[in-house]
Amino acid sequence: MDSERISPPLPAADSPDRSTAVIRLLYAYAAAALCDESAAYSTVSEAVISAAEKKASASSAEREAEALKTLIRLCSARSGETAPAWQEDSPLCPTGRLPFQSRSDLALMLSELPPELIESAAGLSGSELSGRCGKAIRQLRFLQHGQAPDVSALKQALHGTPSLRARADELSRDIQDKLSKRQSSPEEQAAGSRIHQITRSTANPENGKYKTVRVPLWAMICGAVLVCGMAVALTVLAVRKPQQPAPPETSDSDTDMPAPKYIKDVSEQRAPALAEAQETVLKEAGLAPESVIFLNTKLTDGSSTARYTVIFLDENGKQYEYLTENGKAVLQHTEQTSNLDDRPNTAGWRSLAELRQLALSCANLQTAVFTKEKLSTDGDVYYYKIEFTEDGSRNYSVYLNARTGGLMRYAVKDADVPDDGSLIPLSDAKAKALLRAGDLKPDQVLFTKEKREGTVWVIGFTLDDGTQYTVELNARTGMANAVDVRPVSADTSHLIGTLKAKDAALEKAGLSAENSGVRFSKAKIDRSNAAYVYEFEFQTADYEYEATINAMTGEVLKYRVWMI
Repeated sequence: MDSERISPPLPAADSPDRSTAVIRLLYAYAAAALCDESAAYSTVSEAVISAAEKKASASSAEREAEALKTLIRLCSARSGETAPAWQEDSPLCPTGRLPFQSRSDLALMLSELPPELIESAAGLSGSELSGRCGKAIRQLRFLQHGQAPDVSALKQALHGTPSLRARADELSRDIQDKLSKRQSSPEEQAAGSRIHQITRSTANPENGKYKTVRVPLWAMICGAVLVCGMAVALTVLAVRKPQQPAPPETSDSDTDMPAPKYIKDVSEQRAPALAEAQETVLKEAGLAPESVIFLNTKLTDGSSTARYTVIFLDENGKQYEYLTENGKAVLQHTEQTSNLDDRPNTAGWRSLAELRQLALSCANLQTAVFTKEKLSTDGDVYYYKIEFTEDGSRNYSVYLNARTGGLMRYAVKDADVPDDGSLIPLSDAKAKALLRAGDLKPDQVLFTKEKREGTVWVIGFTLDDGTQYTVELNARTGMANAVDVRPVSADTSHLIGTLKAKDAALEKAGLSAENSGVRFSKAKIDRSNAAYVYEFEFQTADYEYEATINAMTGEVLKYRVWMI
């Protein structure tokens, strides 16, 4: 990821020009992270002034680290409030499609800030930052159909543009001017001793720029006392909650199989449970539970502990994606959905806590580790798919009506047994499944399920006319154990077909049918508002997608994407 340096070397720490040079690089980072020069201008100003006041008696190196640390936090909070504003012909324009965390990592590298400053403020060594930037470039290449801007071209666009340099110099003079006025104002110095400064994403309605909110110290203390009182009350209620009876013993030998490490992390309470992860992100976002709809909460293996990805919609149709680990939440991405009418009416829905308890009852369990909660729709019916495991050896999937809590589907499977060499490969299983369905060809179908459950291959695919097949094969002999066929009752001759609709969904996602990294998990015809639509769900290594396509015109009606 190394490339030739574009900006001039930083002056020495004791040089009078050092402050101006650092502000110029901080502005470069903020502009690349927010993709908006105006937002970067106000954000850098706030971060530098805040650091100067907080570290007034510290060394210049400590003030620089504090300024960068504050700037990263502010950019993360404001990333969802700004739309990418780069010119279409700028090499920086494609970076606006990256999730914020990847864009921030790339911006740190492009900013040419000193490595020791980045490590001090962001905790990233040179090798760690290089690895993260490599991932960001791969994501860019993926989003750009295999093309990614050259790193040197990105740096040149960021540092070599006269307007950017002039704006950075103007910002430096503006900050120095504000700091000089504050230092010379006795009223500001007196106020600084009585007020604790908190930075928030607050916009001035007159000019659209951000400002700093100041909260009196007595208000902070009262708030802290109130929060502590609520925490004590909740703890007392939790202690008084009746204990559930122990789960029944099982004689299945499969339960002796070792659980994945991240399952153990949760069961031994080294990471927050799924419900706690949702509470953590709402607290970070400052939203109430009743004002949001959780779309997807997923447990994944983290670097050393388990972590959750939590995606939800607020009441204004804004979609948030957070990553939680060790009780902390980091905003990854936000976007405004195109149509507020797409937000379901949740009046009368069962709470997620009730649905989890119903799911456990279906499996005859008292406790479990919940690994995923995903909201989906079947026509006009919304349902949650809830996945959980008792100890990692047996996995449960329960589909419950979001409004009534009624059971729609239930599935349980044991952990896969290792392949001892006697099992047929996936390619043979797919060929035998197509043969069993009528000697079909691979280009006549869209595969939606390709997985092995113990010694059984489960192969699912959808034909162009919407007919869905699920074939279960003996993984040793290749003989079909069961074939489930779900034809479409309506006349589909006037529709564009599943395969053409699939291409429209991939085009919307910026993917191609030839990309071997795309895996479909859903492809079906359904009715929506008296019209037929195709519903797709598919994944790549880094993203999950949902798309709804008009079955007659090929128009994309709904589209969602989030990081895995």
